[in-house]
Amino acid sequence: MVPMRRVGVALAVLVVLAGCSGALHEQPDTSIDDTGDGQFTGEVVPEAPPNATAVNYTDERVQANEYLREVVRKAGNESADGYVGVPDSAVEETKADLAELPLYTIEESESSEYDWGYYVRYEGTVVRVVFAVLD
Repeated sequence: MVPMRRVGVALAVLVVLAGCSGALHEQPDTSIDDTGDGQFTGEVVPEAPPNATAVNYTDERVQANEYLREVVRKAGNESADGYVGVPDSAVEETKADLAELPLYTIEESESSEYDWGYYVRYEGTVVRVVFAVLD
């Protein structure tokens, strides 16, 4: 009976993890009108997609947003995922800042090898950045 319980627990964990990992691979919902707090997620990736435009960290469009700069630095310096919260009062400005950057979308992808997002080059690494408005 114990092995069956372990299998059940393992399956439950896999289902939860599968649900969580899908969030970063889905297309962004650009129809969001309501604002709440926002969150940037940044992850170091081996390379930008071949047909994506990766902007440099020093680009004025990146420098225009303190939260974007912070998530790129966190991810790049730690070589791990970085998370930065954006207060409700700064969400609209952040969305406007991001509208100035090239967004790599799934439609542009020639394979499922690359995920959607904003690609930023930082000190020899490439960081993929995603922004979400939280409910």
